[in-house]
This record gives sequence, C-alpha cells and structure tokens, in this order.
Amino acid sequence: MNQENSSSENLICVYCGGEGTTYDHIPPKNLFKRPRPLLITVPACQPCNAGASQDDEYLRIFLLSDNRVQEHQEAQSLMGAYRRSLQRPSATGLGISTLRNLRRFPLITETGIYYGQGTELRYDFNRISKVLTRIMKGLFYHEFQEVFPSDYLIEVYSTGTMNLRPEGINAGLEFIRHIKPENKRTIGEDVFSYGWGIADDDPNATYWYLGFFQALPFFVVTVPPNM
Repeated sequence: MNQENSSSENLICVYCGGEGTTYDHIPPKNLFKRPRPLLITVPACQPCNAGASQDDEYLRIFLLSDNRVQEHQEAQSLMGAYRRSLQRPSATGLGISTLRNLRRFPLITETGIYYGQGTELRYDFNRISKVLTRIMKGLFYHEFQEVFPSDYLIEVYSTGTMNLRPEGINAGLEFIRHIKPENKRTIGEDVFSYGWGIADDDPNATYWYLGFFQALPFFVVTVPPNM
C-alpha cells in the first residue's frame, strides 16, 4: 500500500489494531540512501510509528557493523553518513553505546592465511527480532491487505541462531526452496529482499525470508496459537 494513493480514513494500525493515523515505511527508511526508492508504506498509529525509531536505528547499526554487509555499495554510502553523524556534538546515546560493543577479530582463510581484521557486534537479538517482527507484519498487510492476527505466534531466526540448532538450518533451507518466484520481491538495489510461503491449510501460517544487503538473511515463521 502506498501512502500516495491511500486514504487515512478507517484504517487500522497493522501493529496493534488501533486507529491507523500515520504511515510507516517497510523496511525502515534509514536503510536506504537518498534519493530513496519507492518504499512500502502501511497504516500505523502514532505511538507504534514514533516508538520504533530507536529500534530501527539499532537494526541499522547492527547491519552496518557486519563485514559482509560493508561490501555492498549502498551500505558503504550509509556507513559514511553514519560516521559523520557520530562526530556531531549531539551524537549521544544509542550510536556511541553500540559502537562500544563492537569487537574486532582476525580474518583467516581456511589455509590459515591472515588477511585483515573483521568486526562483529555483541547485540541484543530480542531487539533485532522486534524490528523484524514489525517488518513481517507490514509485509503481511502489504501482500494480503489484512492485518496479521494478534493471537498467532511469531518466531524469528537468524543464521547465527540456526547454527546452534540443526533443525533450524533445515527449516531455513526448506523456507527458501518453497518460496515461489512470484512471491519474491527486491527493494532498492538489493538493499532489502523478501519472499514468503503459505501453509496449504492455514493462510495465516506463513514463513518469510528477509534479506539485507545481499548478505544477512533472516527467517520469520508464523504459527497458530494452539501449536
């Protein structure tokens, strides 16, 4: 749903079910350099929309801290702008405290050759999951024109959490295999891509692939409350 061709009358917030008085960008617009591409917008109430900004920034910092993401041209543009923002006198709180959690580690090939330093962020996956859940709810509404049912359960996985659970790895591979080509989308020079699949017996039981900068994939599963 695009803000330009949507009426704000009688809209429901896709996140809490309240009155949709504003529009939220899916995924967060801070992941795209200006001029931004045409982004998905979904109705949201003011508290849900305004209250997400800090989590959106946390996601951006998390993504940009990963060496694999930094290879992407669009990410390089964002990284330069972000570093400049830290030099401002008003740069306090989230950005600085997050950078303190960056850890450097040696990059070594399989044959034992050192070729540089990598960085990773010690991060709060629950906070990342919160943003990814919001993205999934927005995409659900965008694709199906329905608000995701509040009683369904939402599970978020990253490649890191899947590595700890072999069944999760297999599930992730199954997600990708079962996403039909017509259910795949890309936004903004591969900054964000997503795809979805639907269970045969339940239109609200879905699985989603969410990819950022062609480097970091996440998976979201929605299941009935009685499972």
